[in-house]
Amino acid sequence: MRARVYGATGATQHFWIENGEQVQMSTPHWVEIVPEEHGFLLLYGDCQTDTWHQSLEEAKGQARFEFGTTDDDWEEV
Repeated sequence: MRARVYGATGATQHFWIENGEQVQMSTPHWVEIVPEEHGFLLLYGDCQTDTWHQSLEEAKGQARFEFGTTDDDWEEV
């Protein structure tokens, strides 16, 4: 499942280390939920990062918390 992201809520921030400096990741253009053996991954954009969730609803809830997505935003891919 994939949802387009139109902006971040500001509730969380993600960072990576580049040349020893902490750099904030940009807001992804989309998020995707991928089932795996023991839960679901919420992928941020072109896999900038991901978070693991025990259920589909938890993954959707995290996307809602971070990006304001709604159930209507999700499409099968």
